[in-house]
Amino acid sequence: MTKIKFFVELPEIPRTTSQQKGVRVVGGRPMYYTKGKVQEVKDLYALLLRTHRPEAPLDGALRLVVKFYYPVKRPHKDGEPKTTRPDTDNMIKLLKDVATSCGYWNDDAQIADERVTKTYSNPSGIWFEVEQIGQGGVPI
Repeated sequence: MTKIKFFVELPEIPRTTSQQKGVRVVGGRPMYYTKGKVQEVKDLYALLLRTHRPEAPLDGALRLVVKFYYPVKRPHKDGEPKTTRPDTDNMIKLLKDVATSCGYWNDDAQIADERVTKTYSNPSGIWFEVEQIGQGGVPI
């Protein structure tokens, strides 16, 4: 069974998501580009993920657990769920794209089981866990 898990402490969790791309029209056709802030977050995620990447991309079905721990600020309490923006589906897309390019898996379509949470916590940071699973979601 291959399982990779780690926590990276960060003073702030990036709020930039993969949805924040720019578009300009050139010759009547839309041209999409990565805005500076999106590239900064991609670079940060790449730096964090490269340290723990597997020797070879994981194959088969995968379970991914990502927990975004935001710094506790009034009126919130340690352990309280974060219910404000950004949305978890937008947050995880950018992280999965970077994990794909770092070689964690061949295609993020391999992720058959995914859990993403946002919570206030001290320390703040990101918990990342991926493991290969077999039929019925049982770790192999």
